[in-house]
Amino acid sequence: MRQGLFAMRRARWFDLVLLLLLLGTAWVVSTRLGRLDLGEAWEQIKQASLAWLVVAFVVAQSVFATQAMVLRAATTLHIRRLPAMLLQVAMKAISYTLPGASGRITLDMRFLTKAGAAPGAAATTAGVEEAARGMARLIGLVVSLPVVGVALGTAAKGVIPGRTALIIVTVVAIGVGIALTSQQLRRWLARQWAAARHTLNLIVSQSHRRLRIIGGSLAGEIVYATTLLLVAHAYGISLGLLEALAVTTAGALIASLLPAPAGVGSGEAGLITVLVALDVPAHSALALAVTYRIVTQYLPSLGGAAALLWLRRHDQI
Repeated sequence: MRQGLFAMRRARWFDLVLLLLLLGTAWVVSTRLGRLDLGEAWEQIKQASLAWLVVAFVVAQSVFATQAMVLRAATTLHIRRLPAMLLQVAMKAISYTLPGASGRITLDMRFLTKAGAAPGAAATTAGVEEAARGMARLIGLVVSLPVVGVALGTAAKGVIPGRTALIIVTVVAIGVGIALTSQQLRRWLARQWAAARHTLNLIVSQSHRRLRIIGGSLAGEIVYATTLLLVAHAYGISLGLLEALAVTTAGALIASLLPAPAGVGSGEAGLITVLVALDVPAHSALALAVTYRIVTQYLPSLGGAAALLWLRRHDQI
C-alpha cells in the first residue's frame, strides 16, 4: 500500500462524526434552498455576462499570490514563490477530503517539514497563517458591519450549539491530562515548543514580516470581495465594495460553522444568508452565490489536483 499523502486508511470515529455533520449541513442547506425559486435562478444564470465572469475568474486566482506571500513571511525558511503558490492551489483540492482549517494546516505542515522545518516550527507557521486569515476576516467584518446591520445577526442566530464551548474545554482537558501522564510525550512536546517559540519570536520581532502577513491576508479578503463584485456586475446586481466584503467575510464565517468538504453547500448557504440580509432577491442571491463559488472554489480545484501531483512529484509534500 502506498504511503504518504495519498495513503489509504481505515475509517475512524472522526470520519463518522464528519459524515453526521455533513448530513446536518445538507439538511440545513436543503431547508433554505427549498424556499428558493430554482427556475428563476437558472434563468438569471443563463443571462449572465460571460466576459465579466471571465474577468472575475482571473481576478480570483490572484489570491494565491497573496496567500503565498503570507506563507513565506510566516516561516524563517527560504521558500520559493512558485512552490508556495502551488501549495495554495493544492489546498483547493485537499479541502474535499480534509475540510476547513484542518486540511490547510495538515498540508502546510507536510510542505514545511519537507522543506526542513521542525514539526513544532511548521505547526507555528501554519497557526500564524490561520490566525492572520481569521484576523483579516474579522477586520473585514468589522469594517463592513454598518452595511450588514442587525439582519445578519438575526439570520445567524442559533447556528452554534450551546454546548460547543464545554465540549472544547473537555477535549483540551483530556489532552492535557494525557500529556502530563506521559514522560516521553512531555519531552517531545517540550522540544516542539522550543522550536515553535523560536520561530514565533523571529516572526514577531521583524516588522516587515508582520506587515507582509497581515497585509497579505487583508489583500486576500479584498480579492475575494472584488471577485464577488465582478460576479454581481455580470448579473446586473449593484453591490458596493463594503457590501461585497461583508458578504464574503460573514458568509465564510457562517460556512465555517457548518462543516462540509470544500464548503460544498455550506459555502453557498452562508453567502445566500448574507445576500438576502442585504435585500438581494432570493433567486438572485442563489445565482450569485453559486457562480462565485464556481470561480473561487470549484474551477480552481481542477488546478489544485494538478498542483498536488506536481508537489508530490517534486517531493515537496
